Amino acid sequence: MRTKTVAIVGLLLLSASASAARASATDDYNRCAALQDSKASVACIENLAESGNALAQLALGGFYAGGYGVPQDPQQAAVWYQKSAEQGNAAAMSKLGDAYLTGTGVTQDDGKAASWFGRAASEGDPWSLEMLGSLYEAGKGVGQDYTKAYQWYDIAATRGDTHAAALRDELAQKMTAEQIAAAKNGASEWFAQSAMQAATAHDAALSTAVDACVAVVRGTNTSAFYANFQAAYQVASGTIEYRDGDEQGPLAAFQQCMAAKGYGVDATRAR
Repeated sequence: MRTKTVAIVGLLLLSASASAARASATDDYNRCAALQDSKASVACIENLAESGNALAQLALGGFYAGGYGVPQDPQQAAVWYQKSAEQGNAAAMSKLGDAYLTGTGVTQDDGKAASWFGRAASEGDPWSLEMLGSLYEAGKGVGQDYTKAYQWYDIAATRGDTHAAALRDELAQKMTAEQIAAAKNGASEWFAQSAMQAATAHDAALSTAVDACVAVVRGTNTSAFYANFQAAYQVASGTIEYRDGDEQGPLAAFQQCMAAKGYGVDATRAR
């Protein structure tokens, strides 16, 4: 059997770190949010939140915070933000950080605010990057540390936050050249680590998608071409290597499955 490789054209629907389960959760949430009847939409999202959907939990927290479709209740807002945050939703972590910083719906606690902003900043949440910088600059909830404050401002600024850039440049007037150099080095290390984590997550998600689509192809048709179809994602080359790829039926089924998962595949490259 001939072996070919195919190039990954792009991730069409999901972020590089998204898994199939997360895609399904997003689809469920979008279905509820798209309902024309606002009451039905809120009820649908509420049911999803209660079943553990992190996006729905974040949204429900926002509903309670603003009194949209439910009675305004800051305490309930914080409850739902925390449920979502504990599942790794960075936006919810940021909202919870705000709640603890201002004492909205929870007992005011600078330490907890810094902790949640820190977790969200580690995920790249734009607002949290700047807020964490401001907490380190002021010494609220964390020890005052201009180097770390500059580092978080610099990360936020590099990602397009002009206000954080202004705060960074203002803070620089109080710092030594050595402190600034250390802060910039810390920011560079953060970006390198973030890129590595994103690449690892992308590789894992893509490999899982390929394996799942191979199973779909094998179950599509009883012929040997379908039953023996093989494919695997090669991390080193960034390509999908497959066998029996000259048969258009199995290959088309594989590409259709991958497209449904958000991946475009170019099958024109052969090894």
